[in-house]
Amino acid sequence: MFNRAIGNWNRPALRERWSRRYCHLASAALVGGASCLTPIAAAVAQTVAGQAGEGRTEEKTEALETVVVTGIRASLESAQRVKRNAATVVEAITPEDLGKFTDNSIADQLQRVPGVQIDRNTDGRSGDHVSVRGIGGEYVTTTINGRSPGGYGKEGQQFLRQFAVEVLPGEILSGALVYKTSSAEMIEPGMGGAVDFQTLRPLDYKLKDGKQYFGSFTVKGNESSGSGATKFGNGVSGIVGGKLVGNTLGFVVAAMTSKNPYQMDFMEGNSVSQQTLNVQAADGTVSRPSVIFYNNFTIGRSRRDDQRHAISGDLQWKPTENWDINVDYLSSKLNRFDNRDTYVADFSANNILNGTFLPGGVTISHGAVTALDMTKYLPPDASDPNSGKPGVLGFPIDYNNYSTTKIGGLNAKWHSDKLKVEGDLSFNKTQTFQNLGWFYASYTYPSFTGLNYTSNTSGPASINVGAPALSLSDFNTIGALRRYFKMKNEGGEAHLSASYELSDNDTLKVGFRHSTADVDTRNAYNSSFALTGAQNTLLQGILYPGGTDNLLAGHTIGNFGSVPAQSPSSVNGSAFFNPAFDFNQAPFGGDFSNASQAQGAWSGNADPSIGYIYANKEKVDAVFGQLDFENTFWGMPVDGNVGLRLVRTENRARAFQTITTVNNTSGTDLHTESFIPAEAITSHTNALPSLNITLHPNQDTNLRFGVGKTMSRPEYLDMAPNNNLTVPSAALLLTNPDSRGTGTAGNQNLKPATSWNFDSTLEYYTRSGASYVASLFYKRVSNFIAPVVTLNTTLPGYGSMLFNVTQPQNMSKGHAAGMELGLNQPLRALLPELDGFGIQANFTYVDSAIDQPISGQKVSFPGVSKRNVNGIAYYSKGDWDARVAVTYRSAYLSQFPWAGYVPYPLFTDPLLNVDASATYKVTEHMSVTVSASNLTRQNRRDYLTDTTVFEHYYEVPRTYALALRASF
Repeated sequence: MFNRAIGNWNRPALRERWSRRYCHLASAALVGGASCLTPIAAAVAQTVAGQAGEGRTEEKTEALETVVVTGIRASLESAQRVKRNAATVVEAITPEDLGKFTDNSIADQLQRVPGVQIDRNTDGRSGDHVSVRGIGGEYVTTTINGRSPGGYGKEGQQFLRQFAVEVLPGEILSGALVYKTSSAEMIEPGMGGAVDFQTLRPLDYKLKDGKQYFGSFTVKGNESSGSGATKFGNGVSGIVGGKLVGNTLGFVVAAMTSKNPYQMDFMEGNSVSQQTLNVQAADGTVSRPSVIFYNNFTIGRSRRDDQRHAISGDLQWKPTENWDINVDYLSSKLNRFDNRDTYVADFSANNILNGTFLPGGVTISHGAVTALDMTKYLPPDASDPNSGKPGVLGFPIDYNNYSTTKIGGLNAKWHSDKLKVEGDLSFNKTQTFQNLGWFYASYTYPSFTGLNYTSNTSGPASINVGAPALSLSDFNTIGALRRYFKMKNEGGEAHLSASYELSDNDTLKVGFRHSTADVDTRNAYNSSFALTGAQNTLLQGILYPGGTDNLLAGHTIGNFGSVPAQSPSSVNGSAFFNPAFDFNQAPFGGDFSNASQAQGAWSGNADPSIGYIYANKEKVDAVFGQLDFENTFWGMPVDGNVGLRLVRTENRARAFQTITTVNNTSGTDLHTESFIPAEAITSHTNALPSLNITLHPNQDTNLRFGVGKTMSRPEYLDMAPNNNLTVPSAALLLTNPDSRGTGTAGNQNLKPATSWNFDSTLEYYTRSGASYVASLFYKRVSNFIAPVVTLNTTLPGYGSMLFNVTQPQNMSKGHAAGMELGLNQPLRALLPELDGFGIQANFTYVDSAIDQPISGQKVSFPGVSKRNVNGIAYYSKGDWDARVAVTYRSAYLSQFPWAGYVPYPLFTDPLLNVDASATYKVTEHMSVTVSASNLTRQNRRDYLTDTTVFEHYYEVPRTYALALRASF
């Protein structure tokens, strides 16, 4: 009956397709590596490192004519085959897109994948992160060859579970898979899905004419135009490999190095807080509204230089047809040198908030001050000539970040006719280091008309319109600070799995995985605010060498936009005002307990960043069982899998508490204790069932149904007991028993956020190479984690004492429902004259919401855009390959409140990016590529509560690149 149902599909062909599918998922999603020719491996074999037949396949049209498919079309069709043959809903990047074009990292390729968006590292702090179907990067699991790498998060301080994909240059990878649905054998995906990056496998290459060796070499140059400046970068990459001993032993090495400088102007609303203002009405009455108030605005120019160095290697051995042994290693360094000319408009100076704003002096919208006119203002103390006058800080910053990611391991596979056994041992290590120097120079405006602002609904705010111009002589250097952050995130994994063919139609899979993670982040700083006259004179000459910078040209920011040019990178702060520092000693060296021990003048006790000294040791044990099946349903072939994954997570978190004890209701300090060690241990077990079914109404159609439960673990920082508390003294409690402690705290009782995911997808593939896809999906989330102000709660170690604290909690449920429509259409199938032309387009709609308000607002998931569009128009024929790619995402919640930085939800305006590239094959072994990114000069703007409440603005440069590639 089954044979009759499949018609022209003979059983061996169908079983071969399913065998490739199972091999791929077991190797890429579970233990890394590829023992058989996976769909992406097949694409690698076709690529053959740039040979004459690079990326070519032969297919038959309905007229049975032979069509040679190359370049971009070959890439899209190869990815299409991966999607068609997978047991779950996936998207793929195949080798045609890697190492050939001029993208800086894998993030540039991912943004062209259907249903995928990239949260860009615009501010230079956070890294690029992947969003899947509109679900943000903190809910997406990332693996490399099926193994979990460490992340560097935001400056190595927080969000360390988010992997910054910008650290992976495409030149050292062979492909990537984006999983939109899950199965039990996969490393537990996040609520948004999973992304697996794959490195090169030498025996996957298909060499011709008896050749034993293959390789390619690429040189490129790029130009970035931002803030009226032109910056040039360069890069070199290469791949070399071979197949020896009768094609049973293979090796491949890929390496690259690049330098990408660019310049960006920006404006940031900082120290936003809830303040009470004195506001006078037209009738003379004074009210005291509590509003969101900008204590200061920062305007600056970032001169950044991103330097990447990466290498990957693989040694693969197949001594017999039953064995496949693989050793691989990847190392990638990303060093970011950032020299920032920065000025701060200070509205908290000289007791401004105790003055009175006259009618028209302040505009309040959506609970926030959106405009300030200091010409309509009365100072609090008329006898003080500086009372109520805004200030300006010259604030040059030397802001350098370094990160190194390493991952590698040993993978072995053995199989007989019915049994397959796969094992994998691996390690990973991520290190980050931040070297931050601040230099302070102050200036007080001579009148109340000195500073003003208006928060616009587009672009940056309008600052300092009509005020006196700034000049070098106005500033006096008053201090300097040097701060270091150092983080390591390392661990290892052991995988073991087996699959047994129960019958021609059913295969049983079981497996075990053990992994460890050791996260340790520390900081120290030194500052001086008592510079001598000679030191001040010396700093003035170095920091302000002369001339001015016209910041944010073309925007209305008044005289505040023309500021003295600075050169903080030329200041050797350690030699000038900081004592020598030994990074092998405390607080960075030795056991974590040494993090509380400052060295010499270096300290951490009074630094607000004390909350980022913490350590986590985490162990994860997982087992799974899964049944893969084939059958018929209503006469249609059907295949799929059903399984269960059990995951136990144990986490030991350590940090230091800062305790301030007060003895009266006005809050006078009685005693302050800093660096009180604290430890929290937690564990939880999660059951993650999954079911995936694919119906085949005919050989061109897949009808998929999937249901599964996924999880996203709490951030390491959220679980750390890094409490910053103010505690009422025993004497105060006796006189006032209603007194409460206050502060911020971690939460060792956090559970993972979990999601039940439901998906139905219809895929139709034509013989001309086109495909059409439609999906409906729904996610129901429980134990959503967000910062919450909790009143009258207890904390570990304080008995029955009550506190009002802000801490992360499993606060709410939520949902995300949406649809996805996609197509890939070679236009030759519609009109022969359009041979070589084609389009790929994808639209995703997501409606998401968290049940409980955040800071009084109803919000969606972080990173979720309601509408996402990816589109590519391409031409691929003969020696030419060209495309234009458009990506659009609507406004989205980019970040939950972050105490000490942005205490309100942060939203980002819609983003529209246009990229283009073209490749010409000069000879059989030589090609040239030109590309341009961000052609529309799309800038980024963030806001709070409403578009009228400005927060950030970043001018993102346009970049052009030229690459020359040779292959053999």
